[in-house]
Amino acid sequence: MMKTQCGANCGAKRLIGSLAYGLALFLSVQQDVVQAGGDGGSRLVAQRAASVPVDSRDTSATTSNQPPVPVFTVEPGLTGVIGQEFTFDASGSSDPDSDPIRFAWSFGDGTDTQYSTVATAIHSYDQNGSYIVRLAVRDQFNATTNLTKTIQVLGTTENQPPVAVIATGPRDVAQGDVVTFDGSLSYDPDGNPLTYTWTFHFGNTLDEVLTGVKVNKTFSDLGTYTVDLLVSDIFGAVTDAPTETVTVHERTTVEPPPTEKPPTQPEEPPDSANQRPAGTSACGIGMLPALFASLAGLQLIRRSRRR
Repeated sequence: MMKTQCGANCGAKRLIGSLAYGLALFLSVQQDVVQAGGDGGSRLVAQRAASVPVDSRDTSATTSNQPPVPVFTVEPGLTGVIGQEFTFDASGSSDPDSDPIRFAWSFGDGTDTQYSTVATAIHSYDQNGSYIVRLAVRDQFNATTNLTKTIQVLGTTENQPPVAVIATGPRDVAQGDVVTFDGSLSYDPDGNPLTYTWTFHFGNTLDEVLTGVKVNKTFSDLGTYTVDLLVSDIFGAVTDAPTETVTVHERTTVEPPPTEKPPTQPEEPPDSANQRPAGTSACGIGMLPALFASLAGLQLIRRSRRR
């Protein structure tokens, strides 16, 4: 009997504790706006709730509590300008145990909020720079999980349009040529990131659309193309570069120059002093007169001896 009475008393105590926690949450969400201090200026956007879920589980039997899972989005994005309002929404956060959860924000400029059941906050910055925004999500057992994102605030309150420039390049090309178009000379006075859109028309017909700082375009048809570059920043400000014209002509085939033969060496003229008629011996014709003279002399000697 004593054991049964203790169990009933303990169950009643747990029920009273759960009801007390639910009442505290109910009173918390009755606030339409919870003001948080800080120079940047922030506010929590509250929604009045008709009821607050109360955890009725027997927590004494729970072996381990799972921490909540934080999720939040930023609108209009992670980049903005001084004075612009950012909306932070953590309504996608959840708890694996289905426990009630609360949210606290730290905006990186010294502005923090207290834990609240309000999942949405609005904040602006009065100086440029990078700010780390932290969301802390806590359940009823104080299990807490953090999630951070970085906000980039640019140093101007009035956005200026970008300047679009097409770098000079070949404007008279042969059919089939691939030409690189360069927009890297374009810039944004505010230092904002830029996107580049290239539009190519053949006559009055749209031929191709390419994106990127530098693009490669193949010119397949003979005739005249027009090239347009549209540069835009992250806030939607756009600028068109002056239109360029490209003329495509027929590719001409260049004949290779003829191969030159090496010059031939001239033949040396024959040496008449060393030439001899065919059939003559190596002694040559020049020696015949001396031979005849020798023979004549021998005959004279023989005649004189006979006398």
